[in-house]
Amino acid sequence: MHKKVAVITRTKNRPLLLQRCVQSVLNQTYYDWFHVIVNDGGDPATVEGVVARFANRYHGRVKIIHNETSLGMQNASNLGIRATESEYITIHDDDDSWHG
Repeated sequence: MHKKVAVITRTKNRPLLLQRCVQSVLNQTYYDWFHVIVNDGGDPATVEGVVARFANRYHGRVKIIHNETSLGMQNASNLGIRATESEYITIHDDDDSWHG
């Protein structure tokens, strides 16, 4: 999905932080974005579970990439960036929060 802004989130086995991060992204007043979540070697079921709780608010604007093993922060970021066609990119890690 082509959106103006790609939000790249790197995470690994931190479901509470990921949930807060997802809520932060979804609470924005700007809507032309796509969220790429890169699970960098963590439990896939945990990430899928967090995102599933918000599926009705995402409206198809999310993609999850699961790495079997950790690639590290920079490589995980690059993987997320390559998964988008957006004009702008921002990194919003699982321990980050934005205010609407």
